[in-house]
Amino acid sequence: MTSDSPAAEPQVPAQEPAQVPAQVEVRRSTRRRRTVSAYREGDRIVVLIPASLSRRQEAEWVETMVARVEKAEARRLTRVRRLRYYPVRVVDGRIEVALPRF
Repeated sequence: MTSDSPAAEPQVPAQEPAQVPAQVEVRRSTRRRRTVSAYREGDRIVVLIPASLSRRQEAEWVETMVARVEKAEARRLTRVRRLRYYPVRVVDGRIEVALPRF
């Protein structure tokens, strides 16, 4: 039996996209002595570390700081999603969110 229409494919439920590991750039600094910091720059996470750290310490700090950046982004996204449920109005060019009073 020939048919011009393509065969019907079974419906697959939509899934959350798989977490793609973030690209990480490590920047060593001879001026940096003790602190380690990280931030998102475009599609990658930049981790700033002291040049004196060993490769093992670097790997540990990179893992820790990437987790912190991703956790902070998730918290921020959760707040934005939560705010969608509250009425918003613009007053004098500012956005005001009417939060419930408890």
